[in-house]
Amino acid sequence: MVFIMKNAKYKFKNAVHFQNKLLVCPKCLEAVNYIDIENFRYCPYCDYSFEHCHELEDFLLQPVVEHWMRQYSYCLRDESHYNRPALF
Repeated sequence: MVFIMKNAKYKFKNAVHFQNKLLVCPKCLEAVNYIDIENFRYCPYCDYSFEHCHELEDFLLQPVVEHWMRQYSYCLRDESHYNRPALF
Protein backbone atom coordinates (compact mmCIF):
# COMPACT_ATOMS: atom_id res chain seq x y z
CA MET A 1 0.00 0.00 0.00
CA VAL A 2 1.57 3.29 -1.11
CA PHE A 3 0.26 6.67 0.05
CA ILE A 4 0.65 9.56 -2.38
CA MET A 5 -0.21 13.13 -1.50
CA LYS A 6 -1.16 15.61 -4.18
CA ASN A 7 2.02 17.36 -5.39
CA ALA A 8 4.04 15.10 -3.12
CA LYS A 9 7.72 14.69 -3.79
CA TYR A 10 8.14 11.35 -2.02
CA LYS A 11 6.05 8.19 -1.66
CA PHE A 12 5.58 6.38 1.64
CA LYS A 13 4.25 2.96 2.50
CA ASN A 14 3.27 1.08 5.64
CA ALA A 15 4.92 -2.26 6.35
CA VAL A 16 3.55 -4.98 8.58
CA HIS A 17 6.81 -5.59 10.47
CA PHE A 18 7.63 -1.89 11.08
CA GLN A 19 5.74 0.43 13.41
CA ASN A 20 6.44 3.50 11.31
CA LYS A 21 5.94 4.13 7.64
CA LEU A 22 8.75 3.62 5.14
CA LEU A 23 10.04 6.02 2.49
CA VAL A 24 10.17 4.70 -1.08
CA CYS A 25 13.34 5.79 -2.89
CA PRO A 26 12.35 7.52 -6.16
CA LYS A 27 15.39 6.11 -7.98
CA CYS A 28 15.60 2.41 -6.98
CA LEU A 29 12.10 2.04 -5.44
CA GLU A 30 13.48 0.38 -2.30
CA ALA A 31 11.69 0.97 1.00
CA VAL A 32 13.93 2.97 3.35
CA ASN A 33 13.47 3.26 7.11
CA TYR A 34 13.95 6.64 8.83
CA ILE A 35 17.02 5.26 10.66
CA ASP A 36 18.72 4.65 7.31
CA ILE A 37 18.61 8.33 6.33
CA GLU A 38 18.46 10.06 9.71
CA ASN A 39 22.04 11.37 9.59
CA PHE A 40 22.88 11.04 5.89
CA ARG A 41 20.33 12.05 3.28
CA TYR A 42 21.33 9.31 0.83
CA CYS A 43 19.60 6.08 -0.09
CA PRO A 44 21.71 3.19 1.30
CA TYR A 45 20.92 1.12 -1.82
CA CYS A 46 21.58 3.49 -4.73
CA ASP A 47 23.09 6.66 -3.17
CA TYR A 48 20.17 8.82 -4.28
CA SER A 49 20.41 12.19 -2.53
CA PHE A 50 17.11 13.04 -0.85
CA GLU A 51 16.24 16.70 -1.25
CA HIS A 52 15.29 18.43 2.01
CA CYS A 53 11.59 19.26 2.12
CA HIS A 54 8.73 19.29 4.65
CA GLU A 55 7.71 15.72 3.76
CA LEU A 56 11.15 14.34 4.51
CA GLU A 57 11.41 16.37 7.71
CA ASP A 58 8.02 15.07 8.91
CA PHE A 59 9.08 11.52 8.05
CA LEU A 60 12.25 11.86 10.14
CA LEU A 61 10.60 13.61 13.10
CA GLN A 62 7.50 11.42 13.39
CA PRO A 63 9.15 8.65 15.50
CA VAL A 64 10.74 11.23 17.81
CA VAL A 65 7.43 13.02 18.36
CA GLU A 66 5.57 9.75 18.95
CA HIS A 67 8.18 8.65 21.49
CA TRP A 68 7.97 12.01 23.28
CA MET A 69 4.17 11.80 23.40
CA ARG A 70 4.28 8.29 24.90
CA GLN A 71 6.78 9.46 27.53
CA TYR A 72 4.75 12.58 28.31
CA SER A 73 1.49 10.67 28.68
CA TYR A 74 3.25 8.22 31.00
CA CYS A 75 4.47 11.13 33.16
CA LEU A 76 0.96 12.57 33.32
CA ARG A 77 -0.43 9.25 34.53
CA ASP A 78 2.35 9.06 37.13
CA GLU A 79 1.59 12.53 38.52
CA SER A 80 -2.18 12.10 38.59
CA HIS A 81 -2.12 10.97 42.23
CA TYR A 82 -0.74 14.38 43.25
CA ASN A 83 -3.93 16.11 42.08
CA ARG A 84 -6.27 13.98 44.20
CA PRO A 85 -7.75 15.50 47.36
CA ALA A 86 -6.32 14.27 50.64
CA LEU A 87 -8.32 11.67 52.56
CA PHE A 88 -7.38 13.04 55.99
